[in-house]
Amino acid sequence: MSVKYKCYLCGKDCSVVQQSVEFGVPVYRCDTCSLIQTESLPEVFLDGPYASSYSSDRKAHVSQDYLDSARQRGLEQRAFVEKLTGAGDFPAVLDFGGGFGGALAAFPESERFIYEMDPLAREHLETLKGVEVLGPELFEDEAFKGRFDLIILSHVLEHMRDPLFELERLQTMLKPEGYLFLEVPTEDETVIRLQLENMKPGLGHLFHFEQKTLKKMLAKAKGFDLVGNEQCGVSRVSFYEGLEKMAFGIDQNPDGIWLRAVMQRKVRAVTPAPKARKSAISPVVAESLFNARRRELEMLTAMRKTYRELASFIRENVPSAERVIGLDRKGYEKLFFMSEKARKELENQRKQASQFLAGTKAVEEAVRREREALKTNKNWAEKELAKAKTQLDEKLVGEQKRRETVEKELQEREKSYYALEEQNAGLQSENAMLAKEVQRLEDKQRGKVSILKADLERERSKVQSLNDEMEIKNDLYRKEVAEYYSRQSEEYSRQLETSRVRFEDNMLGYERALEEANAKIRRLATEYTGLLTLLQDVEQSTTFRVGSAITLPLRYIKTGKAALRQSLLTPPSQDELDRRSAPVKPVLPVVTGKPASPAPNKDKKLAAKEVAKPAILPTMSAEILEEEKLEQARLVARKVANMREFYEKNGFAIVRNVLTEREANGRAKQFKSDLVPDPMPEAGHTTKDVAAMYPPAQEYVFDPRVLAAVRGCLGNDIRFLQWATYQLNHMSFPWHRDGGYRTFNVGLDWDESQHKYSVAKIILYFECKNFSMGVYPRSHREDIDRTRISKKLADHEFVSIHNQRPGVLLDNKPYLAPVKPGDALIFDQRLFHCGRLTDVLSGEFTEEIKDDKSFLSLIYGADNPHSSRFYSYFNHERDFGVRPMQKSLVDRLEAAGLYLSTGQENYFDAHPEQREGLWLPEQKRQTAEFVGGK
Repeated sequence: MSVKYKCYLCGKDCSVVQQSVEFGVPVYRCDTCSLIQTESLPEVFLDGPYASSYSSDRKAHVSQDYLDSARQRGLEQRAFVEKLTGAGDFPAVLDFGGGFGGALAAFPESERFIYEMDPLAREHLETLKGVEVLGPELFEDEAFKGRFDLIILSHVLEHMRDPLFELERLQTMLKPEGYLFLEVPTEDETVIRLQLENMKPGLGHLFHFEQKTLKKMLAKAKGFDLVGNEQCGVSRVSFYEGLEKMAFGIDQNPDGIWLRAVMQRKVRAVTPAPKARKSAISPVVAESLFNARRRELEMLTAMRKTYRELASFIRENVPSAERVIGLDRKGYEKLFFMSEKARKELENQRKQASQFLAGTKAVEEAVRREREALKTNKNWAEKELAKAKTQLDEKLVGEQKRRETVEKELQEREKSYYALEEQNAGLQSENAMLAKEVQRLEDKQRGKVSILKADLERERSKVQSLNDEMEIKNDLYRKEVAEYYSRQSEEYSRQLETSRVRFEDNMLGYERALEEANAKIRRLATEYTGLLTLLQDVEQSTTFRVGSAITLPLRYIKTGKAALRQSLLTPPSQDELDRRSAPVKPVLPVVTGKPASPAPNKDKKLAAKEVAKPAILPTMSAEILEEEKLEQARLVARKVANMREFYEKNGFAIVRNVLTEREANGRAKQFKSDLVPDPMPEAGHTTKDVAAMYPPAQEYVFDPRVLAAVRGCLGNDIRFLQWATYQLNHMSFPWHRDGGYRTFNVGLDWDESQHKYSVAKIILYFECKNFSMGVYPRSHREDIDRTRISKKLADHEFVSIHNQRPGVLLDNKPYLAPVKPGDALIFDQRLFHCGRLTDVLSGEFTEEIKDDKSFLSLIYGADNPHSSRFYSYFNHERDFGVRPMQKSLVDRLEAAGLYLSTGQENYFDAHPEQREGLWLPEQKRQTAEFVGGK
């Protein structure tokens, strides 16, 4: 019969199909688009009694088999998405209405989120590891806009009162061109009739989809493109009749029980707009109708269960009852006929209940009659069971006598059992000793495996370094080739004139170079004579100590076969430092005769260029071209583009290949030759304030690769805080912090309400083998007891660049960061850290340095009070002998935007109350208290 009910999808008239099994309201089919939909119910009702009843029903059916089935379904759903899209990596996944989270098990490598409002399901989800449970804040928090690569909508769309509006809201949560997967059950009129006939509710479905109506619904969803869809699974009729179990992975079954589709978000998002649906009945009437229908279903289900139990009881107990009460076969058949008759009567009553389900009073009267008949049959069965019980009690008396006889036999065997138990205890003790030995061997093996993994990671990084270096060289080569061919495009008429002019200029240049070279030789002779005089004075003296103990660069002066070492004991002057810091200009080679004429078989223009080009080659393997350095800096910037979130959460970051391995090896030799005395101290060598006194170290303060790595973690606003150290074979085994306030939550560095703490050390490794920096993630934000950290390698985990993704939060336990020459480690100065050497053979930590380990560390920070306090703590409050920076270095820092705005004054003199909580050695603390400074 046609009624005036409008279709949700197209707005046309709909006709009644039948009554809803679960809600007791009409189910309609659209006369135009064929969409099957349950009569619109009040939203308040759906959020109230229906939601609570549905939650309790679903919780009652949850078992281990159900969870395993959900995980298997998730694997098949991911395979379906990858087949249609070709995508294999989904960094962030949201399961919208995911129930108990089984589908997310198919995405172990992703950031996993689940939206679920069912309180019983949320209790289970809170126990899952690596899954973030969301609620209404999903649509309120702007951080989730454009956040996800894939959204899963499995068996949820059919429950939505306004599905088009919900799809439009979800597309705002996807990244541009992200994917949405959805799965709904196939429910045409045949399936709905089967549900009614078998009294299987549709689990509160408001929409019942077929493949054609689902495609029409998805075509109406704004902001999406349909990638593909299909119908799959076992036959619908077979499934609802219970002839076959649920099956996954059956593709393209036109009679299947599942409808699947994948949609891709368009680049431009749309604004969600709800589609108004006016309810046909009030919430009070809907609630009353729903509760009455639920009671009817519960009574019918209880009747079916009771009759099944009665029939099962009769089938199982008729043979014994026949023997006990003496029924003959004819009586047994009569009893069976009675049960069969009762079963048939039940089936007739069930059919009558299904036919008259629309009339509630008639159903209740039929239920009452059936319950009275059931009560009569139950009383008769209880009487028969009482008779059978009397007979069984008599048998139990005989069984009791047999039990006493058996107990005597057991007492005799108990003695032998005790002997076997003692023997078993001895064997268990031996097994425990063997288990401890096996555990020790397993721990040792795990340590070796961890070291091998670290070695593999270093080899991968080395290969990546070579690839980066080759990429830089290839870019430079391509640029040179392009420039060469562009020069060849000049007109031939101008080439001859240009060559002649260049030749004359080169002749003048060679003459000037000859004069400069001769002057340089004379100057070097004068300096050499002065050096010899200074050496004679050194040989005659026994002790040299000028000013404070300062280690300055050493130079070797070779004459003939003898090598003399000169120790520059006096600090350089301002002019000398300015001269060292100035860039070196290349000079033309000294020419004593005429330049050679170009080869006759070469192009005249090329020959002229070869004559004009100065023969300048790099004199040190550590030097790289500025253009090559800038190209490498761009690679470093790409590596750290998304690393800031990981750094802020965990307090550190590893940046591979900041320097090339060739450059790192060259710098290791150069720094060792210039800065380390001979013999080297057993505890290693340390040069403080190295950037202010040693130009090669100062260059790394302004190196674009170093700045790109630091800015990727701290932001663009950074300042150099003067603290720069070169260390060789120095190990800091105890876990420690480097900041001024080293006790957790004591001092102003732990208060970030006004200014974020952005002080970090970057360590550039020149040499390192079998070395890993120990870091304790999140110890800059959480309190830990460093004395309880295990000293076993097996109790540490290795961190690599693969788990340095945005948003990753490492476990709060010690990690090891394996590094190689050229790598850099950046960490918050409040973070617990230490140096760790590993022995490949034993798989344990060692303090024996078998190979040299050298590195350069620099400190940067944002221009705020945290950085000013850090600078003043190390330059004024502690006795490290650090001098004020030279004017040339200050000018260079100001020009580069790296100079601290508060200058080099002691910040604590202006704010003496902020000394409270500073960590100072015992002697320094007593002095500070004596002079009234805290």
